[in-house]
Amino acid sequence: TKFRKFKEDLEESKDKQTFISSNIETFREMKIYEKFSSPINKITAVINKLEKLDQTTNVRKRIGQLEERKDQLRKRYFEIINA
Repeated sequence: TKFRKFKEDLEESKDKQTFISSNIETFREMKIYEKFSSPINKITAVINKLEKLDQTTNVRKRIGQLEERKDQLRKRYFEIINA
């Protein structure tokens, strides 16, 4: 992805500060992405664990709540990057 390539280029650069300052917009986008991807990945992991359990009413309800939270995070992310 775009951010993986950016991180590789950053690691390879001799002067990291100069590289970041010359690519500040991509750096900011990457930080915003990281801020949202971590909680989304954690929620997905919990959902996956819950899906392996017996699908009682409470388990299904909790999965629904987590899916909703994940959707909210995604919407917020796209609102920020498209602003």
